[in-house]
Amino acid sequence: MRRSLLSLLAVLALSACAKPVPLAVNSMLPSEVVYEQTSRHFYLNHKISVGTFAYGGENTAYGEVTFQNFGAALHSALQKGGYLAKGSHARYRLTGEIKEVKVPRCLFGSCESGAAIAYTLTDTRSGKVVYDDLLVVPYTCEAPVFMNDPKVQQQVIMNAYTQTVGANIAQLIQVLNRKTASDLK
Repeated sequence: MRRSLLSLLAVLALSACAKPVPLAVNSMLPSEVVYEQTSRHFYLNHKISVGTFAYGGENTAYGEVTFQNFGAALHSALQKGGYLAKGSHARYRLTGEIKEVKVPRCLFGSCESGAAIAYTLTDTRSGKVVYDDLLVVPYTCEAPVFMNDPKVQQQVIMNAYTQTVGANIAQLIQVLNRKTASDLK
């Protein structure tokens, strides 16, 4: 019992002072199932370019999600789904702001995490905003019961960040897939 308590305190101390590590771009991509659940015949097929994404107030690391790796993950996800325009002739430009990425430091069991990201889709011809929404997507992460290894705890936290951001991007892909020409006027 005493050993478990000491291990628990060590995990808390290490996680409190650990410097956030930027997530790998491919770790934030939605699962393959998202692409299987979307139609291949959709209006926004090859019509979007990715612009800038800012953070509420500052343009630095937000936890383990950074300005650069989120933009790259979103770009890759849109390309894989067939939304990304070829060349520089995109009809629409996607920009936005990462409002919050929240992952609690849970020690065991289920923990609710989530990402709130505002997306704006602008018609590049008219300059008109045709879609503007804040997607708040919850995600439940699981931590092993009685976890006493600091490396495992850090891996659980990193996985929670990647899955949380990936779930938000997956939701965006599903929203974009349902848009029609009349929706974007």
